[in-house]
Amino acid sequence: MTSPAFKFDFFSDWIALLRNALTSMGYDIAGFSDEKIQTTYFNAKKRLIEPLRRSVLKSREFTCPAEREVGLEQLEKEIQNGSDLRPYLSKKIIDTDYNDNLLNDWGIYHLHLGENIEGSGFIERKGPVLFVRFDKKNAYFIDIRGHNSWEEQRFIQIIHDNWPQTIDEFRYPAETTLTYHATDNDVNNLRSAKINSPIGVSDGTIYSGIGGGFASNGVSIDVVSLMSETKRKIIGWQKSIQVDVERLVKDAESKGVKFSSEHQISFYFVDSKAYAEEKNGLFYFELGVLY
Repeated sequence: MTSPAFKFDFFSDWIALLRNALTSMGYDIAGFSDEKIQTTYFNAKKRLIEPLRRSVLKSREFTCPAEREVGLEQLEKEIQNGSDLRPYLSKKIIDTDYNDNLLNDWGIYHLHLGENIEGSGFIERKGPVLFVRFDKKNAYFIDIRGHNSWEEQRFIQIIHDNWPQTIDEFRYPAETTLTYHATDNDVNNLRSAKINSPIGVSDGTIYSGIGGGFASNGVSIDVVSLMSETKRKIIGWQKSIQVDVERLVKDAESKGVKFSSEHQISFYFVDSKAYAEEKNGLFYFELGVLY
């Protein structure tokens, strides 16, 4: 028996899905290449904060100006409730070409502490901002500082002093030493030149790559890696199905599936899980974790 013909183009499906996702997120992607679509999608994923219920942990050094206490309390509740925090982010979140150097370098977000949502959909911009790191369970409030405190190495010192376990994977071996300790101004200049640099804290511990770092074009290395890895997986999954299609057909036929001469199999994903499905719904395959 001749196997029915199957048409695949998982990578084109992937790009089409990303275009739809970015459009629904409010991004203008007209004329973007496939590579630019992937860069924009993963950059947005990195810059946006996944809405999850989290506990708020404050550093011992944390202080809040009296005039920002109401805004801070409001933000804390939003974090604890797992709300979408996009309104508290920089308005540059809508700029597809913007790369957040603070986030890419140290994994630190800055959130605004206004009290009211403006017509733009963002919280009003007022005074100092909150510097914070997130994981799946906690929001780590580092400190509230002026809006242009992006290069303050004291942020890394505070994280090291309060929650060292959260950045342990970025610690250099104990015998490593720095021949030169960068100033905050050096950090700014190095970021401008897209140079990743280690940071030393008071007890001699050295960290690097806490935020993943940035490539020479300013894009997060995390974004570049995800683009490469997802493309490799998607192409690999398509090849696997092509090679094993006869077994898949026989298995489906044993379950009563009737095939015509030609079938289109499409790729799609839900959250981070990837699937392939025959367009008429005759069968689908769970492919694995996409990212």
